[in-house]
Amino acid sequence: MNFERVGVYRPAFLLCDRREPRPFLVRLPGILMKPAIWAFPTSFSVPTDSVAKVSVNWSECLLLQGISQAIIESMHLPLKDGVKLEIYENPRLHELACGYDERYGVKK
Repeated sequence: MNFERVGVYRPAFLLCDRREPRPFLVRLPGILMKPAIWAFPTSFSVPTDSVAKVSVNWSECLLLQGISQAIIESMHLPLKDGVKLEIYENPRLHELACGYDERYGVKK
């Protein structure tokens, strides 16, 4: 496959509201993480809808936030055959999701 770019998303603890019941041991990490998530909302967690927004609209969100082309290029790590690798860590996922919300008027 010939891709110009490859994006790697590295979210932290994924937050979502599930409707189906889950066993206690599956819910336990979320319960234990609540104080850390409250104190540092962008460091330890990210909502699944934020990751979805970024993964679907990542290139558009970068440009909407007014990031210059030079900064965008500095985020790219060259792979073989000219393919660029872009790695998005948890805080960056939050930033890009906010840019999406601002662009499309999504209320939180």
